Amino acid sequence: MKKIPKKYSGIVMGIMMAMVMAPLMSFVITFLNVGFTDAFFQKWMVALLGALPVAVPVSLFVTPIVKGIVDKISD
Repeated sequence: MKKIPKKYSGIVMGIMMAMVMAPLMSFVITFLNVGFTDAFFQKWMVALLGALPVAVPVSLFVTPIVKGIVDKISD
């Protein structure tokens, strides 16, 4: 398997974090707001489509900052 260059690891990490976190968080918030109704899946997809465009840039911005903080406070 071909590996990505190290210089892109922050971007890949941010995108992967967004792709995992956005569906999970939108699922939980949709469930808390509407419960498991007949329209749950449709409402969840609407929430997810709204969350992804926000999650990706936020994750790309926040991931390097958090990594820097963790590097400073860990051995």
